[in-house]
Amino acid sequence: MWLTVYCLTKALFSPFFKIITVGRHHIPTSGGFILLPKHQCWQDIPLLGLAAGQPLYYIAKYELFRYPIINNWLRSLGGNVIQGLTGRQSQKRNVLPTLMLGK
Repeated sequence: MWLTVYCLTKALFSPFFKIITVGRHHIPTSGGFILLPKHQCWQDIPLLGLAAGQPLYYIAKYELFRYPIINNWLRSLGGNVIQGLTGRQSQKRNVLPTLMLGK
């Protein structure tokens, strides 16, 4: 499923963005890792997934998941909802087991 969504996302974004990836060799191909990008807008989230070239699990603010089509799209790319400060604390408890599994 990820590969299908990846290809569709690439087809959707390629006409508007030129994706140049530098340093991809630093991203492990197995095991868990934390990638902390500084992003400016919602498009950065799927673009980061395209640049990584592998499934990523990430957290994003709940406003991005309000609309059913975008919700399904972001979740299929590995997105998880975070809500406010209390959500961040509970999200840590959800993210750590995922990292321990090497995802």
